[in-house]
Amino acid sequence: MTDRGLGSRIAYAFNPRLWLAIRHLSLFIGSGRCHSFPTLWRHPSGARCFKGLLPSLTSRAFLEWGACRHALLTALITAVTLSYPLTQPAAAWNGLGHRIVAKVAERHLSENTREQVLRLLGLEGKHSMRDVASWADRVKGLLMPVQPSHLVHLALDNSGYDSKTQCRGNRCIIGAIKADIALLSSNDANDEARLLALKYLIHFVGDIHQPLHTIADCGDVIFQGNRHSLHSVWDKEIIASAGKSEGALVRDVDDDEVSVDAAKLDPVAWALESRDMARDILLPAIGGCNADRREGDGNPPVLASSYGNDNWPIARARLKLAGLRLANVLNAIFDKGGD
Repeated sequence: MTDRGLGSRIAYAFNPRLWLAIRHLSLFIGSGRCHSFPTLWRHPSGARCFKGLLPSLTSRAFLEWGACRHALLTALITAVTLSYPLTQPAAAWNGLGHRIVAKVAERHLSENTREQVLRLLGLEGKHSMRDVASWADRVKGLLMPVQPSHLVHLALDNSGYDSKTQCRGNRCIIGAIKADIALLSSNDANDEARLLALKYLIHFVGDIHQPLHTIADCGDVIFQGNRHSLHSVWDKEIIASAGKSEGALVRDVDDDEVSVDAAKLDPVAWALESRDMARDILLPAIGGCNADRREGDGNPPVLASSYGNDNWPIARARLKLAGLRLANVLNAIFDKGGD
């Protein structure tokens, strides 16, 4: 282990997993060629940092920022340790779902892409996209630097996507995916920054294919005797209802025949597709959005005990599309000489 100053040792003793997450922050900050705070202050991004305006992780400039990695690391470790939330919100598709997407994608990578992806993952001793599929969920509670959102809230009508109102600061999931693709495609980015972009991309492509990650919260439901948000039911319960091992689920998902164009590589189109599915299929089944908040007894809709099994074919198709599209994006990047 390197860079184990006092602040780092405190953070490691407090929470080893947190320490590992903060180590990734040092990769964002760059190559370590600069070793003085005055130089950091003169760098525009460094000045914003010390003014409390750290650039978003969706910013390509921040991803490629090359100032004072080692000098700033200990201070950031201490600050984030004090602010890091001890609990995390539910993750889309949960860890199992994200691992399924990653494994399906790996089955459809070209040989060249597979070599380049494994080379990047090998920088931190990983051997599969599966190993990093949930990393973005483990660090999304970090307050420094601010993390991109795993969501986008699209209107429940036929309107399109407006980046100015629905992705302010380029921090929604659509903006994050675009930034990750741009950085992975850049010949100028260093491998450490490209690795982080890859890890975010693996996760976000899974998230954006979960229909309820593209609309605002639509209220609670009762499922199997417990109150949940509909979002959390789709995050966790649908896949669990299949009752299969991870390996069996990967085979089941990859064997699924999808009817939607998997070659479509536009994250805006993916989000609109998910929004339409949420609006036209998921919400009507519970009486529409916010059925539990309308006038009346205020009781949430009760989902049938078979809801998970009934909707597994939909979830399976979304997981398959996410895996295929992730593979297609990575093939498009690396087979065109993006390395």
